[in-house]
Amino acid sequence: MKTPHPESWSMPRAGAPFNARLEGDGERLVVLHHGFGTTQAAWVHQVQALKAAGYRTLVLDAAGATAETLPRYHPQRHHTLDGFAEDLLELLQALGIEQADFVGHSVGSMIGVLAGNAQPGTSRTMSLLGA
Repeated sequence: MKTPHPESWSMPRAGAPFNARLEGDGERLVVLHHGFGTTQAAWVHQVQALKAAGYRTLVLDAAGATAETLPRYHPQRHHTLDGFAEDLLELLQALGIEQADFVGHSVGSMIGVLAGNAQPGTSRTMSLLGA
């Protein structure tokens, strides 16, 4: 299923813009989640390589990672990594994505594990870097 290429999404529960970028035309989707202290920009070279190899990619900025996503950060929701995992799952649901390959860096890896535990089957594979 092909999905529009969003620049920004509004999350139902968070209520503020969610900066995510979906690129490529492949059938298989790779979600790349950054760690704390970085943004989706950390994946620019991997996105280009994956697109060239025929994959679709989804990168996102976690709540509070940028000035644009700071309004999405809510202490009650994001006091544990579970809130960030919920954000990821809500984004996938909003995009109609049922399953994807997941790549996480640092705490982004833990967010992916929590999301996968909360909704088994969402992640086809997981690659955890510096977890």
